[in-house]
Amino acid sequence: MITNFFKDLTKHTDETDLKNRIIINVDQQETRIAFMINHKLENFFIERNSNRPAAGNIYIGIVKDILPSIQAAFIDIGEEKNGFIHVADVKENFSALFDRLVDENPAQVNKKNHQNISITDVLRKGQVIPVQVRKEELGSKGARLTSNITLPGRNLVLIPYANRRGISRKIIDREERARLKELLKSIKIPGDYGVIVRTAGGNATVKNLQMDINFLVRTWRGLQKTVEGYQGKPFCVHNDSDIAITILRDMDIDHIDEIVVDCRETYLKIKKYFRFFFPNSRRKVVYHRKKIAVFDYYSVEEELAKIFQRKVWLKCGGYIVIDEAEALIAIDVNSGRNVQNKNLEKTIMQTNLEAAEEIARQLRLRNIGGIIVIDFIDMAKKENRDAVLKKLQETLQYDKAKTNILPLSAIGLVEMTRQRIKESVNQELYEVCPQCNGRGIIKSVLSISIEAVRKIKSALVKTRERKLKIALHPKIIEQIVKDSQSFRIELEKTYRKRIALSADTSLDYEHIRIEYLSSGNTEIL
Repeated sequence: MITNFFKDLTKHTDETDLKNRIIINVDQQETRIAFMINHKLENFFIERNSNRPAAGNIYIGIVKDILPSIQAAFIDIGEEKNGFIHVADVKENFSALFDRLVDENPAQVNKKNHQNISITDVLRKGQVIPVQVRKEELGSKGARLTSNITLPGRNLVLIPYANRRGISRKIIDREERARLKELLKSIKIPGDYGVIVRTAGGNATVKNLQMDINFLVRTWRGLQKTVEGYQGKPFCVHNDSDIAITILRDMDIDHIDEIVVDCRETYLKIKKYFRFFFPNSRRKVVYHRKKIAVFDYYSVEEELAKIFQRKVWLKCGGYIVIDEAEALIAIDVNSGRNVQNKNLEKTIMQTNLEAAEEIARQLRLRNIGGIIVIDFIDMAKKENRDAVLKKLQETLQYDKAKTNILPLSAIGLVEMTRQRIKESVNQELYEVCPQCNGRGIIKSVLSISIEAVRKIKSALVKTRERKLKIALHPKIIEQIVKDSQSFRIELEKTYRKRIALSADTSLDYEHIRIEYLSSGNTEIL
């Protein structure tokens, strides 16, 4: 969890040489947040200003289509893409959440038989339903939705009409769990609201928890009043806090030395938030007044440039290679220039241990999710393989996204998954290259020129026109003429046509423009 992020990374470091900073850069189109430890980038978040639904947003939606074959439905939430909800994410009594809105209760379902119900038992086409975004849009897929609505605070999560009190499973200390259970008995929770103490709520006091409950209940009641404005169209009832507040809400503020912000409005918003939740830490929030950009001043831009590279170098001289494919992420570990040890096994071990730590960092920085396959360098000793796997598990322990690591496979690969909540940084910042269509490689000029000649000959056979003008990229014409200086003359003799070749830099290497001069038609091949 982010809550323990700085605490874990700094526990073995001399704190006198350490400066833990959160650096926030706000531009007109996007907000970027960097976590820096001793001038090294350890985590990075980016949020762009768009109409795309963000995780945590709450909508009043309308059921557009029901798909019994996959036990799911598409929900119109008033955005460009419909959201998607699975039967497992449909709360049986969601009408109670907004009783002012829903005039007809859905079928009531026995919780014991919830696994056996059908989507058609709880939803119908045209039905109005309150939903919350669980996962943001990924590629062509719409947002993943749930009707199990929750409101997160600093220490607690409010669950409307759940009427239960619980503690996060990630708080594993028995004494702390027992203390929090006693605290939950003493706080006042109005109505039928349920609460769960978050991981960030460890060590919280009665006052902390009560403040959270009061704030969240007020927020929820405000949402219900907003629903009264419903006019038959889907709309957003609640926008979750902006990215800066959301991340700070999950942080262990005690292990942060400074929060630097370059936007006056965001700075004041954070100061106000700190006055309410962290009154003793308000001085940690600093407004960046210098003319030099905040990310340049703290060398963040330089660090960011490295995370988009395919090859990442390790301190020992080895390196890792990260390839993002549609189905999975492949990471390869190589010893590279690591020749520090004469013992081969020690060299491999050192490289793999450094790679395990760097891989965990890169997954955080790039926000990579889904299936990940890691090819560590083969190790002869079982204890070394176990040590590398343990290192990977330790460095992933405090990742906010859930991870699951499988044992080494029979061919020495580590297979793991990382929770995917939103697009990776690469997917968010980059588009598919129009030249190579995402392959990462393009055909050689020779290959393209050979194919161009075939296309031209095929077009000449098919047309009855006698005069043509053929345009190609200058590099392709240069290669064709290099291979055959009499290329145009040979075409004219063979196909009995008048042909003019011209160079056009606006054309891609693989495109050919043919103008049929008699008819005035133009064709792009």
